[in-house]
Amino acid sequence: MCTAHALAEACGERLEVYVETPLYGGGRLVGREVLNRLRLLLDGPRAMACLQAGSEGPDQ
Repeated sequence: MCTAHALAEACGERLEVYVETPLYGGGRLVGREVLNRLRLLLDGPRAMACLQAGSEGPDQ
């Protein structure tokens, strides 16, 4: 797997991430550290993914 350092932007916030490209197969993958830093809702029945903007919430 090849790995590159990159910047990603989500909800107006810039995140330093690693982008991984499998040697076999296609596509590029962004690591779990991105998911750990975002509030993300995955709605399977509607086939949607939503990001929560802002820093609201009980643990903030």
